[in-house]
Amino acid sequence: MQRGVLPPWLFWTVLVWMILTLVAILAHMIYTLVMLLRGTSSPLRRSPQAGRIAGELLGIKDLDFDTVHAEARRLLAAGDWPAATRYFYVAAILWLDRQGWIAFKKSKTNRDYIDELASRAGIQSSFRRLTADFEPIVYGGLPPESATIHDIAATVEGLLHEHAGASAS
Repeated sequence: MQRGVLPPWLFWTVLVWMILTLVAILAHMIYTLVMLLRGTSSPLRRSPQAGRIAGELLGIKDLDFDTVHAEARRLLAAGDWPAATRYFYVAAILWLDRQGWIAFKKSKTNRDYIDELASRAGIQSSFRRLTADFEPIVYGGLPPESATIHDIAATVEGLLHEHAGASAS
């Protein structure tokens, strides 16, 4: 055997392992992209009637609107304003998704949702105000004040009643 030349069996073993590794990396990349970009139109919904979405948003794992909204109100009454802020915001996103006004995706930003509401100026304005109250508290770490958390709660309740007004007209 010549010095510096691999035996054929070793060459083929290394080549096969390299190809398998590349295939595994490609498969993982595709899986990651699919999981990132999948929205509520995919089979993420456990049941269309319940409106429950699998996943997590802002640390909230049960993405059922009714459950999240009830928890937001409970946290507000208990005085846990930072948690109530997160729950009210997630409830708003879930409500807007339920109405078909936005499409929830974990990869979207708050600005994406605001832009998505462009055809509904009143709702967009309310959601923009809600976002302006929400971001400094959750992302900026500012402690919520009584006026701010009550404005957040009122804005979310206004979004819920906006649908009732839209249905009545």
